[in-house]
Amino acid sequence: MSSACIICHKRKVRCDLSTRSPCSNCIKSDLECMPYTRKRKRFTNSLSPGRLPSSDSASRHASQAPADTSVDGALRQSRLSSFGDNATPVTQDGGLNVLTPAGNDEPFVKEESYRGRSEYLGGSVPFDENMVKPGHETSYASENTKASAADLQMLREQGAFELPPLAVQNELLKSFNKYCAPWTPVVDPKWLDQSSPPSMLLLQSIFLAGSRVSKAHLDYGSSEVFYRRAKLLFFFGGRNNSLISIVAACLLHWYNPVGPEDVSTDTSGFWIRTAGAMAFQIGLHKEPPPNAQDRGLRRRLWWSLVIRDNVISVGVGRPRTINLRDSDVLPPSMADFPVKDFRAQLFLAYCTISRHLGDTVECYLRREISRQRRIDLENAIYRWAKQVIPKLRSSAALQEDAVTSHLEVQQLSVMYFVVLTTLHRSSTPGSVPPAVSLVASSFIAGIYEEFLLRDELRYLGPVFAFYPLCSGLSLLSSWRYSHLQSTAEHELTVIKLSLQKLSERWLSAVGPLRALNKLTEKVREQGLFDSQPPTLDIDTASFFDGFDLKLCKQWRLIGQSTEGEQTVAASTATCSLAEVQEAEPAGVLSSLNTHVGVSMDDYGLPTLDTSMEAFTNSWEGSGFDWSGSWLLNI
Repeated sequence: MSSACIICHKRKVRCDLSTRSPCSNCIKSDLECMPYTRKRKRFTNSLSPGRLPSSDSASRHASQAPADTSVDGALRQSRLSSFGDNATPVTQDGGLNVLTPAGNDEPFVKEESYRGRSEYLGGSVPFDENMVKPGHETSYASENTKASAADLQMLREQGAFELPPLAVQNELLKSFNKYCAPWTPVVDPKWLDQSSPPSMLLLQSIFLAGSRVSKAHLDYGSSEVFYRRAKLLFFFGGRNNSLISIVAACLLHWYNPVGPEDVSTDTSGFWIRTAGAMAFQIGLHKEPPPNAQDRGLRRRLWWSLVIRDNVISVGVGRPRTINLRDSDVLPPSMADFPVKDFRAQLFLAYCTISRHLGDTVECYLRREISRQRRIDLENAIYRWAKQVIPKLRSSAALQEDAVTSHLEVQQLSVMYFVVLTTLHRSSTPGSVPPAVSLVASSFIAGIYEEFLLRDELRYLGPVFAFYPLCSGLSLLSSWRYSHLQSTAEHELTVIKLSLQKLSERWLSAVGPLRALNKLTEKVREQGLFDSQPPTLDIDTASFFDGFDLKLCKQWRLIGQSTEGEQTVAASTATCSLAEVQEAEPAGVLSSLNTHVGVSMDDYGLPTLDTSMEAFTNSWEGSGFDWSGSWLLNI
């Protein structure tokens, strides 16, 4: 039997538990002569918010705890999770932080859920949802919200409570804030503030997203490691705050390890549906009260889910999860952001264009793309391009990191041109493509050429493996015109190089690359068009006003020239496909207009791999989902 010394609290051995006496060390140092005052316990197993573990708590499990364990002044490694990760952090040898499970005896406050049955039930007998709430005679079974001992043991064995070294945390958090947070501004700063312990589920999710866009080669762990930890904590961690669980599910879409041709529970689509189901449970689809403390956060989170739903639906050609007719949440505004800066403007613009893109695809999937519906969508994106893009460009130029801001605006521009390409695609296979789709696809290729030269593809999300497919299909039609063939070959090579580069991070890029390689051969077999290339009229040319025409190599071939003349000549083409493959990487894409004062990474462009495995069956029935097969009418 053993007990603790009543003075120094060190453990004694072979003593009577009924006898509370000092240990031998305290006796030797005459501490027994001091007046005894019962000390307050300096560590706790509670997970209540705002309560931090002391050094005693950590030293009971391991030694060599770091003295300074902050992450950019926001994270502390030696803190408890306040949202139910049931863990106490300690540090093992080698700088690896491990969180060991702790108990929780405090009462659990049941979270309010949304129920709308009273809107269609009742009538002569008034029914109120408050009537179903439990009274004093019933209590919420807190045991159902705790992680079981078996789950905690499994989480421990799987390393779910481990954190990377401090330097790695800094790098991952920096990458997340720079390249992920602008598109999903859903992490409340107070969740990572020093005054309240962060959730382990949230941390692992942030580290996953950061690892997917980090330029540094991290020696510790991988995206798969962070994803596995976050996934385990999501399902088995117990007692997770609902908002943080939805945020984590929203961030886990950055993993997306397979393409849409594979059935998996680890895809972005799986997580958006999981997050959407939880959002409806807590009433996130209802407009929060004007005086609600977390009003801005809830609205940003809801619209982030809507954005993700639209983008994922477009990338895989499947129905959207969220129907906005079921929601009364007002459109996002600057008032939803604690800081009214460029990032807030960027998110509002992103929300609008993603909804237009999602609406366009849904109309095709449901075969509801009437003439009037197409005109409405065209008018909507036209207004967006004329009202939003110029303001964003002006604001981006004034930012401290103008290069990153320019990258963000260009990502929105790609989405705009994808909408144009989709709305003006050929109605039947083999028909003459409209000029708008050819010019818009050329713009997309030009922007991806810029991404390639600046080595910025690593910072893009998984859906950017779909946009090159959309552009490439129209460029294949351009190739069938003799006057556009050289330019089209160059732009197709840019698209394929981009997909090849993206496939290093997103396996969803492999399918579109194979598809374009296969279709390239089929288009070559079809031969050239006998007619001249289509040209833009004044009305359709207005869709491209305000954009950098140097990004579109087909502009002076089928677009409106700066002198108002139509120039149809092959001399403006840069090089052929064979020349691009054989040329030195440094000179392949030298025609890009680089912005003054912008430094470019010194790296070699990858060599196009044309030996990708081709499908043995016909492309129409090869079993590949095609990342949105509704686009394949070329």
